[in-house]
Amino acid sequence: MVNANRKGKDYERKVTKKFNKALPTNLRRTPQSGGMEFKGDILDTNPDSPVYTFHFELKNQKTIHINKWVKQCVNDCPPGKTPILIFNLHGVDMVVMELNDWFGCIIKDETQ
Repeated sequence: MVNANRKGKDYERKVTKKFNKALPTNLRRTPQSGGMEFKGDILDTNPDSPVYTFHFELKNQKTIHINKWVKQCVNDCPPGKTPILIFNLHGVDMVVMELNDWFGCIIKDETQ
């Protein structure tokens, strides 16, 4: 279990670094990986961050359990946040989110 715990923490740090390098964010691992009042594995507490409204659940396991992971991600997602599942598949980081949420990320409101 210790190795699995370390593997998860290492993956959270890796993904956090990727975000912080690619975007103007200050993502951090959630203390105790969501074991406190903060749910999710990584978060940015700055409301001006481009990822502030997302709830991230990260998985780095050999066996893929998409249904279970999505359910956990959605159930743990606080109100007002968008659930995002990130997992590693054969060395490639993958993202799962609801299609309508994805549309909301790419379609800009033209009335503004």
